[in-house]
Amino acid sequence: MEKCKYWFLLSGKKYRFNSILDLLKFKPLTPIDRIRFGFMVLYGKYRGSRKEISVKDWVEKVGGKRIYHRIINPLVVSYFGSSKNISSLYLTSRWRSESSVINKLGYINLYYFLKKIEKILVKRNVVIYTNKEIVKIVRKNNKYILFSSDNSIFKVDYLISTIPPPVLNNIFHNDVLKSHLNNICYRSCISLIINTYEKSSEYYWIINLERKYNLITVFEYSNLCKNIDGGLIYGVKYVDKNSKLYNSSNSTLKKIFLKEIYNLMENMEYNKIIDFRIIKIHYATPIYFTNYKNPPIKTKLKNLYLAGVYRKFPQIRSMGPALESGYEAACLVTKKLEKNTL
Repeated sequence: MEKCKYWFLLSGKKYRFNSILDLLKFKPLTPIDRIRFGFMVLYGKYRGSRKEISVKDWVEKVGGKRIYHRIINPLVVSYFGSSKNISSLYLTSRWRSESSVINKLGYINLYYFLKKIEKILVKRNVVIYTNKEIVKIVRKNNKYILFSSDNSIFKVDYLISTIPPPVLNNIFHNDVLKSHLNNICYRSCISLIINTYEKSSEYYWIINLERKYNLITVFEYSNLCKNIDGGLIYGVKYVDKNSKLYNSSNSTLKKIFLKEIYNLMENMEYNKIIDFRIIKIHYATPIYFTNYKNPPIKTKLKNLYLAGVYRKFPQIRSMGPALESGYEAACLVTKKLEKNTL
């Protein structure tokens, strides 16, 4: 575990944001608003909010309009496109979960972790298929038939779906299923990954509140992962899937983002770059509106279960809640299988 360093970019200046002292020195807010901001975060952390109250209404009431317009609104808008109809429960739950690890974070070796799990499963005679895009699902005689893009066909008794709800609705036409998933909307994102010969910043997390930039946040992962040789930069921009930016070519996006990275990372130089990649994720994040409702783990269709971050509101969108949702579904299937064998 490593201590994390953060800073905000606002009004053309960078501000450290790692402690109470940094908050008290945070010049974009007036002295009284700095105190109100701290109170608001503590209040949200320990008292929470209600799902049906929007970010705008809650922050203006607890923190004040200046804090909302100066800090919270641009931050939430950068993720969800708006803050007026976004549930404040997401915001307060995020403060609660992140405050417990704000100064201590770490990353596992994901490749090693997945290979370890694969090895265990193979020993148990589990067959793992990869690179199989499921394009159609049919339910017949209480079984599920899955058709892949390479014309493979799989028949299963139990199905745990981790597919984003809009995609699942498109490939599995069922009115009962749609009743669970129809109200879930998504935003897309463009991510960039840059591998460099040297670390480009001493800060792990750069939070950008400047509208002139596309990148809303940039991470220097080498500040947490000491086994990384050089630097590893990750940046992200949340967008609507039909936006001009999302539909731009990778070469165009590279030019746009590279210029921004030079301004955001204090030690970034072109000759330090080893590799630069652009990744587009169509279904990047569910949009947590005030009327958001988690779908059930077990659907009304026999032996069909749902898993994914969209099921874990108001928890933050990360690997932890995603894995937890899959574990919950797997436990239900296991219990049912054990019961059937008794």
